[in-house]
Amino acid sequence: MDEPGTHPAGARAGEPVRVRAGGAVGATAGRPGTTPRVLVVADTDSYLKWGAALATSAPGPAELVLLRTPLLPSAVQVRSALAGTRWEGRQPPVVSAARLRRRVRELAPDVVVLALVGPLVDLVARACVPGGRAERPIVLSGLPGIAVPTSALALHHRRRADVLVVHSRREQRDALALLEPAGARTTALLQRLPFLPQLPEGAPEALGPPPGGPGRRAVLYAPQALAPRTDAERASVLAALADLAAARPELDVVVKVRGERLDEQTHRDRTDYRRLAPGAGGDGRVRVAAGPLGEHLRGAAGLVTVGSTASLEAVAAGVPVLVLEDFGVGPEQFNEVFRGSGVLGTLDDLRAGRFLSPRADWLEDNYFHRGQPDLWSRLPGADRRARPPVPLAVAPRGTAVLAALEVLLPPAVHRALRRSALGALAAVRQRRGTWASKTSRSEAA
Repeated sequence: MDEPGTHPAGARAGEPVRVRAGGAVGATAGRPGTTPRVLVVADTDSYLKWGAALATSAPGPAELVLLRTPLLPSAVQVRSALAGTRWEGRQPPVVSAARLRRRVRELAPDVVVLALVGPLVDLVARACVPGGRAERPIVLSGLPGIAVPTSALALHHRRRADVLVVHSRREQRDALALLEPAGARTTALLQRLPFLPQLPEGAPEALGPPPGGPGRRAVLYAPQALAPRTDAERASVLAALADLAAARPELDVVVKVRGERLDEQTHRDRTDYRRLAPGAGGDGRVRVAAGPLGEHLRGAAGLVTVGSTASLEAVAAGVPVLVLEDFGVGPEQFNEVFRGSGVLGTLDDLRAGRFLSPRADWLEDNYFHRGQPDLWSRLPGADRRARPPVPLAVAPRGTAVLAALEVLLPPAVHRALRRSALGALAAVRQRRGTWASKTSRSEAA
């Protein structure tokens, strides 16, 4: 695969960079003869899970901190996110932006993993890992799940990173198509999602059904914050789950949530599944549960979703899946990547208990590629002093300010300001009248 290179000597940030073919792009990061020290900075539950799993494979010492923002995960979310990592059972320290900057200076890490939402990657890279110095750590970032289609804005926020970790051959192609014309000097390295178990060498067809037996009786629904869009659509999924539970009383039908309703997430989800589920099941046949997904998958006979990354974890665990197409297939449903996979189906399939396995060719191109060298041995630059500083990347108007408010203000103050701002905006829109309201809807579409 082609991968973006770094700027040649004398090149300026923003100049076009030729993308050269090649595999490994450099020796192990850090001081010669030593293993790299890694610092992981995370914010939300999904980024915490991704960053911790990624750094668990690092050959040397690693430290994990949570950046204080209004999106901090709850204790339940932290336990789920860190399950199976080197930090399992521990509570990472929560640090302010100022404390993080001091910690970077104290630790002098060789690699800083910015497991953060997009605008914060740009802000933290600028504030805590400043460019313009002869010696600085490698900055690594990425997205914590399915990233197809690749978002130009998501890559723009991460242009300060030396390394962008992508998780499938398709994601790598899409990222290169956006990075090269923009003149970005970020290296896109292909690495399987770190929380997916390693598959045995050989053909993807090795992915088989889960072992049989009475222990596998759970059917899991993995909901998402943004899909389906309405409570009515969400209730229709729960109704289909209830129908399955009624027809197959031996099954344990579970809505597997990432936390409690008021817990923060990367995308805020205020759906009260504990309220919706009893109405769907009537006698409580559909229950709601949190906890690490891996623990639930050990007893699962199938998993259904609209487009959650949980489907990939199910495939890796040998659990058949069903990706619902009743609400559309595309970027808004986060299931565009499943076109041609062989796992798209309907609520009728769910009611009948029909779960599917993905096509082998789709697996190879999407998240289950065979064979890959170690990520840490491919990081660019064996000597930190030899690397040029991160080029300046200007964030879209307003995003840097909003990100700064999230980091610098106490969460309670930020939430109060956000509520006040939204309330004021709603009042202004109401006063603008019907014509303005129609105009706003047209612009949003």
